[in-house]
Amino acid sequence: MKLLHVITSLEIGGAQRLLSELLPLQKKQGIDVSLLVNFQINNAFSYIISEAGIRIISLEEHNIHSLTNIWHLRKIFKGYDVVHVHLFPSLYWAAIAAIGLS
Repeated sequence: MKLLHVITSLEIGGAQRLLSELLPLQKKQGIDVSLLVNFQINNAFSYIISEAGIRIISLEEHNIHSLTNIWHLRKIFKGYDVVHVHLFPSLYWAAIAAIGLS
């Protein structure tokens, strides 16, 4: 199974900490897991995730309200079986991007 987690960024917060603990566990269970962020931040969370061998995909889009995010998300989502989204506004963009994808 190919699993993609989506979050705005890995800035310090509870959801980001959850991902830094959850993703390595999912990887150990044999799940092909990746993380998608709008923009990359180099901190302890990104280090933990990268060191576990988990791919971090960055859109390099600092404007989290940009409509172009929808187009980028649609292209990326096609390569995954499950997409799990964390936090606002990623939830809205992912829901719109997933319309019509099967």
